[in-house]
Order: sequence, then structure tokens, then C-alpha cells
Amino acid sequence: MSKKKKIVERLAKSFGMVRDKDYYFELIEKYFRNKDNTDSFQVLSDKTCNDLDFEELFMFLDRTNSKVGQQYLYHKLRNIPTDSAGLELREKIIKKLTEETEFRINIQRQLEQLNKDDAYYIASLFQEELKKPPKWFFVIRILAFTSLLSIVLLPFNPQMIFVLIGIFIINLGIHYWNKRNLYEYVGSIPNLLRLNGLALKLYKESIFYELNPKLKESINIINQVRNRMSFFQLETKFQSNFEVAFWLLLELFKTLFLLEPLLLFGVLKRLDTKREQIEDVFCFVGEIDSLLSIASLRYGLGKFCLPTISETNISVTG
Repeated sequence: MSKKKKIVERLAKSFGMVRDKDYYFELIEKYFRNKDNTDSFQVLSDKTCNDLDFEELFMFLDRTNSKVGQQYLYHKLRNIPTDSAGLELREKIIKKLTEETEFRINIQRQLEQLNKDDAYYIASLFQEELKKPPKWFFVIRILAFTSLLSIVLLPFNPQMIFVLIGIFIINLGIHYWNKRNLYEYVGSIPNLLRLNGLALKLYKESIFYELNPKLKESINIINQVRNRMSFFQLETKFQSNFEVAFWLLLELFKTLFLLEPLLLFGVLKRLDTKREQIEDVFCFVGEIDSLLSIASLRYGLGKFCLPTISETNISVTG
């Protein structure tokens, strides 16, 4: 049986079933904790959640396929909005996901691209303060330019090799100083790329398009830094000898021109101005995964009821 068929079979069998997986609530609740919920009708307090044994309840309710969806579902369960707009559309989506198996499995397979733990940190890109370059950052630009100039002048003046070696030693220290900064974002930035690409694919489905008709604007704005962000996908594991050799050459090149700090702080500066758009994309994908989770829950329960929300005031007298 091919790998694709095994995945399809697994997803088909697991629909409606309680998930057997590890739960890291410190990461799951991060989006909820950092979200401004002041405009909400009501937010479940920690005390209420403890009384309800909320974490156990969440582990039963959660049927999401991605870490983004898991964080978004947790937020929705603890946050009661002031209005119920869009319920009809969401019920329509749940119905389609329940009845059209092939469509549902295709969506699940795409969402599983964001099912690794690193995807928990996407929300930090729009909810937390991003690292700022040090005050001496201009030195990095000077050293990078000097390295380039030394290489250009080397054919005309062989003694420039000593200048180049001296600069390389200094650059080596800065390059590895920056590694700790890079590792903070080596999970979140590549996953933001996956999230944005996934959002674009889902947006093309007419039924999901209605969730946020203006989402394409946010996707396009994030794509403005796509090429720069793609650089961080190179920070992966290399297994074959050829890949290791390529990695060593790449590290040499990055060190010589201090590409990592230049690109990292450049990308962070641009992402800092795109927080709203990143959250739009995050919520869009999270919403779809949450609706899929609800569809799976209902399918597994067999029997359930839908409340009728009345706009009129109801009073009880005794």
C-alpha cells in the first residue's frame, strides 16, 4: 500500500474518534493567553476552567489536524463572542465536511502540514515582541561589505587575502552569536510560509472563501517577504554526504557575508508591520480546522442537538 493510501485510510478511520496524542497546554493556550479578549461577551476564567476540568474536556472535544487549529479551538472554547454572526455559513461548512469524505480528507491532509510542534510558535510572530537588532548592527553591514570588497580586489592585490581571513574570523564570531537568535525563529518563520501557502489553497475553495472574502489581501502582503523567509527553510537536517557538503559550503558563504543576521533582522522588521495580516491568515486556517473538529465530534457522537438562538428577551417568572 502506498504512503498516500495509508494516510487516506488513517484519516478516514479516525474521523469521529477521540484523538490519542500528547497535549502541551502551555503551548496550546498561548494564543488565547496573548489574545486581547476585552471585546468578548464573556471569557472563561482559570478558576471556572479548573472547576470544569476543562483540560480533560478539551482533550475529548479536540479533533483538529494542526497545531494552529488546536490553538484556535482552545481560544474559541474559552471565549464567548458578543455576536453569533456567520453561524449559518459555518453549519454549511460542517455539513459539507461531514458528508463529502474525499473533500474532507483532502483538507485534513493539507492541514497536517502544520501538525508539528514548531507550528505552535507561529502566533508569537504577531502576538509577542520580535527581536530588535543590536545598536552595533551597523558594524555587521560594514563587515559584510568589506568581505565583498576584499573578494573583488583579491585578483588585483593578493595581499587582500590576509584582510579577508581577518574579517572572516570576526564574522565567524558574529555568525555563531546570531545562531541563538535564529533558533528562536527557525520553527515559526518556515511554518508561517507553510501557513500562508495553505491559506491560499483553502481560500480557493468557494465555501471557505466566504469565511473571509478579503483574505487574499493579507496573503499577498505576507508574500512580499516570502523569498526572504524561504532562506530559513534551509536550516534543516542534512543526511547524505552531498547534503552535508552543501551545508558546509552554505555555512561558509553565510559566515563570509553575515547573511543570517542581515536576513533575520530584516525579515523580523518587515513581519513586525504585518501582524494584523498574519493573524488574519492564522484565524482563517484555525477556523477551518476547528469546524472540521466539530464535524468529527458530531459524527462520533451520533446524536446531538443544535440550540436555537433567539434575538428576543426571554424572562422567567415563578
